[in-house]
Amino acid sequence: MSDYYIIYTNPTHHEAYDHIPSQQLINACGLLPAFAINAAYAELPLKGAMEAQYPYGLIELQDALVEPDGVFKYDGDPDQHPLVMVERGDEILYIYEHGMVAFVNPVEKTTYVTRMD
Repeated sequence: MSDYYIIYTNPTHHEAYDHIPSQQLINACGLLPAFAINAAYAELPLKGAMEAQYPYGLIELQDALVEPDGVFKYDGDPDQHPLVMVERGDEILYIYEHGMVAFVNPVEKTTYVTRMD
């Protein structure tokens, strides 16, 4: 596991977020960025470390798609661009509006989408 993390705000450079200061985008994500930072010191994968801090359990959103650039797509809903992207080693966490998150591991070719609000 990696003991470092990198946080990017508005990683897709979506025009709706261009005028919003980075700290405000991070704050809009609630506790999720703090969970990700704490996870950097855990001996678990990012998803497992965040799940351990979140008392309500995770339920995978089936049929969700996360494009390589991080855009979240779900049938019948508008595309969501991530507010924040957190990189930890080979793992990526995208945080979207409404508490939606995607855990992506490009090496293992896995994606897990859920809501953590």
